[in-house]
This record gives sequence, structure tokens and C-alpha cells, in this order.
Amino acid sequence: MSPLLSRHDSMSPLHSRRDSMSPLLSRHDSISPLHSRRDSMSPLTAVMIACHHSTAVVIACHHSTAVLIACHHSTAVMIACHHSTAVMIACHHSTAVMIACHHSTAVMIACHHSTAVMIACHHSTAVMIACHHSQPSCYHVTTPQPS
Repeated sequence: MSPLLSRHDSMSPLHSRRDSMSPLLSRHDSISPLHSRRDSMSPLTAVMIACHHSTAVVIACHHSTAVLIACHHSTAVMIACHHSTAVMIACHHSTAVMIACHHSTAVMIACHHSTAVMIACHHSTAVMIACHHSQPSCYHVTTPQPS
């Protein structure tokens, strides 16, 4: 398993299965240029994801500060995905797309699933994101710059 998905953090039951990780997450040292930026961010700055979908993309996220796809860390979490036929985010799991992100640098999250995309970023506070979709889509990332 990649160090990006460290066992250091206790995982929720949703992430107890870690056997079918995508090769995309198998090498944290082979991050594409889209994911190579390592903008310093304050702990109160969150990584925000803008989602485009032909029907609707629902992002449900709980955080102590805002409704955001957020990971608190001194290094920005970059989530970017594109695919010609389906929504991509994170790793491929045999049942659903689930990710636990623990990082020290940049996190590359890219994955394919035909029915649902679920992201869970566990850090000092659990951040649960559920993205429900019925059509293919692209996710676009906005990474806030430090103040």
C-alpha cells in the first residue's frame, strides 16, 4: 500500500477494505504535473472541489469549519480527475470507490467507477464526501492560495 494511504490514521469501517487499490495510487512518486503543485496552506484553509455534472453532483461533507471537501494539512491536497466515460476519483475498490487520504505532500486521487464515487479523507477530523452521479462527469479542482 502506498504511504499516501497510511495505516497511521484509524480508518472508518468504509475503508476497512484496502485490498483492491488502483495502480494509480501505488506509486506516490509518480504524480502527474496536474498533481505536482505543493502549495502551502494554513490549517484553516480547505481544498475545495468544484464539480460539474450534466444532471447533479451532490457532495456531502462534514467539517468543523465549512461544507467543503477538505483535508487539513500544511500541504495542499490536490484532487483532479478526468475520464472520457466516467467520474474518476481516488482508488478502485471491488465494491465502491473509497479513499482514505493521509498525506505529507500531494495526494493524487484518480479512479473509475460506474455507479458511485465516495471519498473519505480522514485527518485530524473526519471528512466524509459522497458524490452521487448518474452520468459521466469531470471533476475540476480549485486549490485556494495561501492568504
